[in-house]
Amino acid sequence: MKTTLIALLEGLPAGCAVNARFILLLTVILAFQSRAATIDTFVGTGEPGYTGDGGPASKARINGPFGVVRGPDRALYLCDTFNHAIRRVDGKSGIITTVAGTGQKGWSGDGGLATKARLNEPYEVRFDRAGHMFFVEMKNHLIRRVDTQTGRISTVAGTGDAGFSGDGGQAVKARLKAPHSIQFGPNGNLYICDIGNHRIRRVNLGNGRIITFAGTGERKRTPDGAPIAGTPLNGPRAIDFAGHQMWLALREGNAGYRLDLKKATIH
Repeated sequence: MKTTLIALLEGLPAGCAVNARFILLLTVILAFQSRAATIDTFVGTGEPGYTGDGGPASKARINGPFGVVRGPDRALYLCDTFNHAIRRVDGKSGIITTVAGTGQKGWSGDGGLATKARLNEPYEVRFDRAGHMFFVEMKNHLIRRVDTQTGRISTVAGTGDAGFSGDGGQAVKARLKAPHSIQFGPNGNLYICDIGNHRIRRVNLGNGRIITFAGTGERKRTPDGAPIAGTPLNGPRAIDFAGHQMWLALREGNAGYRLDLKKATIH
């Protein structure tokens, strides 16, 4: 189905990715109407639900999609958030399948197949350099990983309980609070927007240890030019990298910042 892009948004655009032909792919909460710039509906029918595995993605029902990313296999992966699942759309055939989650809310399945594990509102999905899938479970206060060769799922960070603890220790024993976003840094470390704790946490995937990279836990305005260490962040929501520059969006104050990792300053 074709429609147009800019005008009356009755839903909430929640995530985006660019495919191999540099076509912008959007995930949208609820439905939207618009009037300029032609687009195609790639996934979903506009009606909430959980159907369609094994068939065309454009005829499948999804519910509250948030994060979306193009995987190393050129497929589209999306967080079917309110269906508590991660779904994959093949880049050639357009066929949709579930790669993690059962459609039922919960927290289970570590060590087993991801398709038999219960999730609770997956919010964003990313891939590491080896091609393994990592995703945020906001309501379980977790980061989980799926080995794309075996299909098995494990927890990378978080205990399942909301809170703040664990810096300097193993990430699987640390508490997070409603994490929103993850991204891999230039050295392969995993960065987490721990939005409920007003911090960015960093996990060394080599030894599994977690630290606070930025933020103090205080809800204060971030001053320009301040050092990364010891400076408050108010609701870090999303991050990305361009070389040794981290780009950060804050939920509170509608602000965006650039963190220079070499100079260790915020701008």
